[in-house]
Parts: sequence; structure tokens; C-alpha cells
Amino acid sequence: MQGRAWQRPENMERNLRDRRYFITSLVLCVILVFGSIALSKSYGKWNQLKKTMIAARRDQAWLESIKKEIVRAQRLVNRVNKFAEEAKVLGLTPEAWKIYDVDIQEKVSFPQLVEILQQTTTGLNYYFEPFNLYLTKSEPDKEGKAKAPDAALEEQQSPQHGGEVTEGDMYLRLKGNFIVRR
Repeated sequence: MQGRAWQRPENMERNLRDRRYFITSLVLCVILVFGSIALSKSYGKWNQLKKTMIAARRDQAWLESIKKEIVRAQRLVNRVNKFAEEAKVLGLTPEAWKIYDVDIQEKVSFPQLVEILQQTTTGLNYYFEPFNLYLTKSEPDKEGKAKAPDAALEEQQSPQHGGEVTEGDMYLRLKGNFIVRR
């Protein structure tokens, strides 16, 4: 016991208690450091997972809209196919119809005009598809403009027309397709 003084039991207890507090504090600091690191990593993973979930929900909504669009397109295709089948049953296929081009560009009398226009109606076995109808009192010049009424009258009185004016003469330009069942 030389060099060292005899320690009393109270001092020993106090030293032991201080050591326990120090060790406990040290352990708690280590736990706090590792806990904060783990919390930081967990928060980063949670944030990444949150972004992934947002993207997944956006993609899911996009896929659902595409699915709805596909269903809508399929319904349309089914309706078109049904219409095509019904048309085929009724004989409304392109093979069952003949197309005649109509291109009339001439002067006609009023009764002829009425007769031509009556023929451009639609029936069960024929159909007229007009593209262009142009009526004027006089024949248009090369630029496509109608001549003045005085010029048209002079032309009708020219020797080519026999010098007489026929009332009701009109210039008709009619273009289209006449579609007839075969």
C-alpha cells in the first residue's frame, strides 16, 4: 500500500458510478451517431420510394387512358365491321356499282337544264355525286369569268348562231360522278 492511499468505500462507489455514467454516455453517443446515419439513409430511401410511387401512379393512369382508348377504338372497329357486313348483305360493295364520270360544259336551253338537273337526283339504284356546278347566262372566257350580258347577247346574234336570240339559253358546267348499281 505504498504510494497509494487507502480508498474509502464511498470514493470507490463514486468512481464506479462516474465510470458507469461515462460508459452509458459514450454508448448513447455512439447509438445517436449510428441512429442518425440510419435515419438519414432511411429518409433518402423513403424519398426515392415516394418519387417512384408518384411515377408509377402516373404511368398507371397513362396506361389506363391507353386501355380506354384501345377499347373505344375496338368498339369503333366493330361498328365499322358490322356496317361493312350489312352493306355487303345489301349489295353495297364497290364491285356492285359502276361509276361514270360526268363533265358537261355547254350551252343548254332552260328545258334541257331542268331535265339534266332532274337526272342528278339520288334513287335506290343510282346516286349522283356532284363536284362542281356552274350556271351563267353566258359562256365564261378563258379566265373562267362570265362575259358581260351585252357581250353574250352580241355573240348569240352573231352569224354563228344564225343571228337569232333564243330565250333561256344558259351555259352549264357540271362535273361529278354518276354511280349506278350493276
